[in-house]
Amino acid sequence: MKALVLEGGSHRGIYTAGVLDILLENNITFDAVYGVSAGSLSALSFLSGQPGRTARISFDYIHDPRYMSEKNLTETGDYFGFQFLMGELSQQLVPLDFEALKRNPTKFYAVTAELETGEAAFLEKSETDILKAAVASSSLPIIALPKEINGVKYMDGGLVCPIPFQKAMEDGADKVLVVTTRERGFRKREKPEEQVHKEQEHYKDYPKFAKLLTKTVEIYNHQLDDLDLLTESGKVFVISPKGPVEIESQERDVSKLKALYEEGRRDASEQLDAIKKYLNL
Repeated sequence: MKALVLEGGSHRGIYTAGVLDILLENNITFDAVYGVSAGSLSALSFLSGQPGRTARISFDYIHDPRYMSEKNLTETGDYFGFQFLMGELSQQLVPLDFEALKRNPTKFYAVTAELETGEAAFLEKSETDILKAAVASSSLPIIALPKEINGVKYMDGGLVCPIPFQKAMEDGADKVLVVTTRERGFRKREKPEEQVHKEQEHYKDYPKFAKLLTKTVEIYNHQLDDLDLLTESGKVFVISPKGPVEIESQERDVSKLKALYEEGRRDASEQLDAIKKYLNL
């Protein structure tokens, strides 16, 4: 079984979009895709077979207040305009090929965190509204509201399982291609005390989720440690930026986004033969 694992990272995900477009253009497919946060949104265009779509959205709508703005946050509770993103944008302006997405036999899991339990939930395309699941997976603390699906509230999957390569292996994958949005060797620093206090106060009615928020740095760094070991042993193949990614989570500089997208394309192109060899293609 071949699996594709996509880390999140807000606008750093444009690097992933570049990688995925090269995979699409070379007809490289997988049995299962695991997307986290922005990675789950990029996966939609990949699975619908639409190279360039994710990049076009980022480049053309980054300054549109319906896409992201303080106005959205004030009026809806979501800094990112998910209703616009999955509504008018995906239906009319930069249409997502919903039929192709539905027909694609590849299993797709959007990784989320359950608000009540603080545990990971892997929402599968065939069992839920995958667009809603991708939005839930991308709903960051403080700047987004929980998203309810079938009576359960979910938030950003990167909090609990930021790079789900282990889940892919547990599901039977013996070939796992991982796309990260940070350079090899990156590790997160502890959160500022002010941020910790703000998060704990904001989610005081959800103690298990609040406790999860105190462990997110540890979880992320531990997964990176494990990923390094698996990479060195050849069990997984990782595509990462070569150097530090200087992109803000609410980046508005289109030139920076375009440069990072091209970096993703270039890195995937340079490693294309090695990727094919690893995947036995």
